[in-house]
Amino acid sequence: MKHFALRAIGFYTIAAICALTITGLVNLMLYWFFTVAELQEFGSMLLFKIGLAITETALAVYCVSQISEDTLYYEGEYDEEAPTELTDEKAT
Repeated sequence: MKHFALRAIGFYTIAAICALTITGLVNLMLYWFFTVAELQEFGSMLLFKIGLAITETALAVYCVSQISEDTLYYEGEYDEEAPTELTDEKAT
């Protein structure tokens, strides 16, 4: 259990750093696009900021949860090869 706690702390720390970096880059590019397209007023709307924050948070949480499922709770289920069924097909 001790190793799991250390792995979880390390994983979620790295995941938080990656999520913040990716969302920061997305925000930078999005607001750069608004500046180039002269849509600064659209980017400053409160409803847009709330929607963007909710969308980015939901995507970050979903991605981290999907990755942590395989990273933290890996129990070797992918190590064994599935038995292959061999069937003889008869030519008609």
